[in-house]
Amino acid sequence: MTRKIFATWIKGCFITPSPLMGEGRGEGGRASNEPVSPPHPALSRQGRGDLKHPLGAAILAGIALAFLAGCDKGGTPPPPGTDERAQKLETAMVRVGDLPLRVEVADSEAERQKGMMFRPRLGPDEAMLFVFASDSNPAFWMKDSYMDLDLAFIRSDGSIVQTERMRAYNEELIFSREPVRFALEVPAGWLEAHGIALGTKVAIPEDVAAGATP
Repeated sequence: MTRKIFATWIKGCFITPSPLMGEGRGEGGRASNEPVSPPHPALSRQGRGDLKHPLGAAILAGIALAFLAGCDKGGTPPPPGTDERAQKLETAMVRVGDLPLRVEVADSEAERQKGMMFRPRLGPDEAMLFVFASDSNPAFWMKDSYMDLDLAFIRSDGSIVQTERMRAYNEELIFSREPVRFALEVPAGWLEAHGIALGTKVAIPEDVAAGATP
């Protein structure tokens, strides 16, 4: 029992890929199922008997402490200071309710796929507008996203019809429950702080709305 728990703990720290590791199932980023090699002879078949001795127990405890020191609490490394994989897009001014907001515009498939991935931090009013070529039910996830976000799904007439709190690193797909033409991502808490709710209108320039590619 002790050996099984210990091996599982090691796998959680070192086999589960972080957002900065290119391992796993393509974009899904799930952990590898490859077997974990014993990290020390004390855990091998030949060394099990040594664990009954106080010295063997001390070695095992030392190994556990060393691995613990190398793992953060959630098994996920903190965001780096910079990440050149993060995209920086052209911007436009929109109006959310009565509030003017400058947004980066993701209007191609590649830009929409990457979104705000790999960004180590967001400014208080940093935002991204996703523009789709036609009404659809898009799905969003938070793979390789380092911080929580607010997401608003927006119909073609500019009205917000659904809002979601998107949790960092969460790979669960969040779908729009009805066809929408746009989606807006802002820092977590931004919508509530500015009184933005269902039914709020988002004014989007015509050239921005018409610029999307499939």
